[in-house]
Amino acid sequence: MKPNKETAKILSDGQKIEDFVKSDGWKLARKMLYDKLITLDSIASVPKTGLTDEQKLREYDVREGVVAIILEWIKEVEGSAEQNQSNKDLMKDIRKESIIQYF
Repeated sequence: MKPNKETAKILSDGQKIEDFVKSDGWKLARKMLYDKLITLDSIASVPKTGLTDEQKLREYDVREGVVAIILEWIKEVEGSAEQNQSNKDLMKDIRKESIIQYF
């Protein structure tokens, strides 16, 4: 059984993401992102002078939101890689079942 175009594209894109997440490049980029996020999320990185208390609170809120968005994106990318493996396993099962039904 051959997958249709849409399924083939999903599997192809998923494989690319899975390969990337398994690569040393992703591990390095992920570490660099986490290092930046730790700095960005630190209260100590917000300027102590030149901002009103209200501006500082706004700065904290914005930084917290940015960190949350980036962490969610990392989880989404890594989750897509895991999902791809599940999709490949499912396709194998479907193919086996199709072969069994054929005979």
